[in-house]
Amino acid sequence: CHISCPDLRVFMCHHNYFSRLPTELLDTSMNQLESIDASYNMIADTLDLCRHKTLKTLNLGMNRMTTIPLIPNSLLTLDVTENRIKEIEQLLSVSDASPPALIELMLSGNHLSEIDGSTIEKYSNLQRLDISSNKLKNLPYQLVSELGLSSKFSKSRLQQNLICYTGSSSEPSSFPSGLQPTFYV
Repeated sequence: CHISCPDLRVFMCHHNYFSRLPTELLDTSMNQLESIDASYNMIADTLDLCRHKTLKTLNLGMNRMTTIPLIPNSLLTLDVTENRIKEIEQLLSVSDASPPALIELMLSGNHLSEIDGSTIEKYSNLQRLDISSNKLKNLPYQLVSELGLSSKFSKSRLQQNLICYTGSSSEPSSFPSGLQPTFYV
């Protein structure tokens, strides 16, 4: 049985037992779909949603994902909290050359042990970054500098990591003003 919903704009399947998204259904609405909430499921698959050029919000929190989904440049909010994600470099795998539009990136409660500042730096519109409750031990200076000195970040959370900040000889050895170090064990 093939179901088609070409006018589907919002797909909500949260709090279920889905092990994968119904890509056949979602693909029928790829030119209209703006929001997917598939949180609180059992999704573990690597997702490629790059063809969904109108997608603005993607909530995949509380699943079993180990990799970041491939997202379209139109995406404004990505929530992958409480998964098993170990790296975020896949965020750079965008489908075309236009700058990513991402404004909110929620990565708390994953298995991240390091963050490449150049990955985050590509998202020049990013205003909210939550990397709390991971296994981060270090933060690259460029990311710390952005978090502390830039007014572009309206909210950022680093709590419950094992962060030890040390600048190199060419970088200041203290936290930038506006960013106070907080250490949690």
